[in-house]
Amino acid sequence: MTDNENIGYLRIRASSGSAAFPVDGAVVLVSRENPDGGDTGVIYSLRTDSSGITAAVPLETKAKSLSESPGNVKPYTTYSVLVNADGYYPVNISGVSVFEGITATLPVNLIPVDYAGGSSRQIDINRDGEGGL
Repeated sequence: MTDNENIGYLRIRASSGSAAFPVDGAVVLVSRENPDGGDTGVIYSLRTDSSGITAAVPLETKAKSLSESPGNVKPYTTYSVLVNADGYYPVNISGVSVFEGITATLPVNLIPVDYAGGSSRQIDINRDGEGGL
């Protein structure tokens, strides 16, 4: 990233039991979404701490001044976040909006494998990039 880029920040909070129990050591992969579909590859690989939180990472986004003019240009960039932790189903969240100058915290509720019957699956959530966090 260069000094001239528009930057927003994202941190992830992984927990279980409706946010009652932080998940330590969850692996978090952050990817920028491609406007034509899919993503551009992993930008960050992070781990949650004992509080279930990652460090805030800088991410490129669009200028907030785009929100000051009428039109169809969205003043944010969307990312995908994949969270994996031992003993929990993976959670993939797409459409996570990042705005210039804002530090957002994305809450991710992980479901224990034993709780949901032990079948192998991934939980997918699409935020559609509308409205942000």
